[in-house]
Amino acid sequence: MYALIMPQLERPLVQVAMEVAQGRQCAAAAVLGIHRNTLRARLKALGLGGDTGRP
Repeated sequence: MYALIMPQLERPLVQVAMEVAQGRQCAAAAVLGIHRNTLRARLKALGLGGDTGRP
């Protein structure tokens, strides 16, 4: 069941969290209850711009 539902929910959930956090990954990760690095990996995997371009 998890494998069927998560691919459909994860992308919109991450998008909403990023909108609520106004693009701040640290704040979005806190909203989702995950570590910032986990969020960055998920953003990259989902093709949602996980790289901020910062050094």
